[in-house]
Amino acid sequence: MSKSRRKVDTWKIKKWIDIYAPENLFKNMKIGETPALKEEQVIGRKVEISLFDLTGDYQHDQIKIVFKVTDLKDGKAKTVFDREFITNTYLRSLIRRGTSRIDAEVKAKTTDNYLLQLFGVIFTNRKVINSIRRKLRKAMREELQKFISGHTLNDIFSQLFIKEPGNFVKDLISKLNKIALVRRFEVRKTVVLSHEELPQAS
Repeated sequence: MSKSRRKVDTWKIKKWIDIYAPENLFKNMKIGETPALKEEQVIGRKVEISLFDLTGDYQHDQIKIVFKVTDLKDGKAKTVFDREFITNTYLRSLIRRGTSRIDAEVKAKTTDNYLLQLFGVIFTNRKVINSIRRKLRKAMREELQKFISGHTLNDIFSQLFIKEPGNFVKDLISKLNKIALVRRFEVRKTVVLSHEELPQAS
């Protein structure tokens, strides 16, 4: 009779790999760790973290950031920004009776070649009729499209999520107020659809 093979507890022999945020956004801040039998197994893994954990600002607790591991260097997992979203609980807290919620979606490429899909949402002071809703949605789309196509990913992230409230947000609300009074603007979700490296200068 052949001896039965001993089962190997692979969990015990896995090593823990540290995961770091992108240098251009959060200066390689450690954001977590993940187990793996081989280092290359962590490539493609995603980690979700609250923006509050990165900034220490409680006003950022409702914003969730997802980073994707793309590279390993010296046993450290490097990541890129993958997506952002706000929690449904926070979104529901912004809804008021007798007001309107208007959503808009845009796709645009940043100056550093990130193709983004961004979902914006505004809340008006009072309920508005359909013709006003259409005007607000159209204006919001146009301003978001211009903003994305005129900035780097880092600039967009900084103005929309780090600065409070940010120059773009102030300007957007000011322009929308000419159509109807807007109480709040939020970026409901942002997704990186693709990224092409810019050609190196010769």
